[in-house]
Amino acid sequence: MYSKIKQNLEGYLISDNSKISSSIKNFLVFTAALAYLFFPNQLSSNSNDISQSVYTSTTNKSNNYTTTQEIPEKIQLVYQRLNKYLPTIKQCTNILPSLTELNALSLLAAESDGIHEYENEVNTSNKDAKGLGQIREIAYKEVFENRKSNPYIKTLFRNHFPSFKEAETNPDYNIKISLSYYYLLTNKFDNTTKAINAYNYGEYNLTKLIEKHNEDYLVFLPYQTKDHLRRFNNYRENMRRLPYL
Repeated sequence: MYSKIKQNLEGYLISDNSKISSSIKNFLVFTAALAYLFFPNQLSSNSNDISQSVYTSTTNKSNNYTTTQEIPEKIQLVYQRLNKYLPTIKQCTNILPSLTELNALSLLAAESDGIHEYENEVNTSNKDAKGLGQIREIAYKEVFENRKSNPYIKTLFRNHFPSFKEAETNPDYNIKISLSYYYLLTNKFDNTTKAINAYNYGEYNLTKLIEKHNEDYLVFLPYQTKDHLRRFNNYRENMRRLPYL
């Protein structure tokens, strides 16, 4: 009986030697054998279930997800929406310094949940921000003014710099303008959190808030900006565990 349980358990445990030491494996086998000894009726019908539950409880303690099934369904759904835009996102991250694919995806996810159009109309917020990156004219103008002086933005738009209408309606241009604006903000604030807050609250507004409250500025941010930062961090924390990133 002991040898049968030992064989069943090791069939699962040995498959991941890097995570479970031999001493832990032996302890789990011994514990399962004792359980079988004292509760034979409950456990004898399917000792494989014991093995599987022990393995699952062990691997779930890892800092990283072991399968996509363990990632929240919404995170997977949003990533699937953004997946078709990955070539454009990768083009931006390959050209714009310090812009990572994870931060780019997290920003777009926090802004729009990966939705560019809704019922055949461009996704528009109550502040008239549009598209995947929820861009507004002020963001477009900032990128437009740097289209020649900044070598990275110049390279990104070397074939064509879109009109504001194109940037609103075309998802690829929307992404490029959004991520270019975020890249400019990270340069100005030299801090991811501040850049994300400036993207939502506005560069001028955030600058004034920091001047008044220094590093305590976070307390005085409006609720919408605090919630935007929370969404960004939540997407980032979960998306970094995706096996694709």
